[in-house]
Amino acid sequence: MTLILFILIFGIVVLAHEFGHFLLARMNGIQVVEFSIGMGPKLVTYTSKKTNIQYSLGMFPIGGYVATVGEDEDSDDPNAFNKKPAWQRFIITAAGA
Repeated sequence: MTLILFILIFGIVVLAHEFGHFLLARMNGIQVVEFSIGMGPKLVTYTSKKTNIQYSLGMFPIGGYVATVGEDEDSDDPNAFNKKPAWQRFIITAAGA
């Protein structure tokens, strides 16, 4: 029972942390590709028809991530993470905390 409670509480903390990144990225006009809670093989995936953002739930509840355009690679898209000013990139990165 303690393990299940720990996983549930940890999942809520991860959700809040990743939602901070997600919310600030969207508020600053950065194109979000995927919002995922959990790692490993995806158990459930939903892609929004309106925003084309993929929402995922991974098998292992050990973290999560928000993938944005231009985060790991250079992109010419004006809505890419790498095209935003340093102060915007900073607040998005710090928003999870």
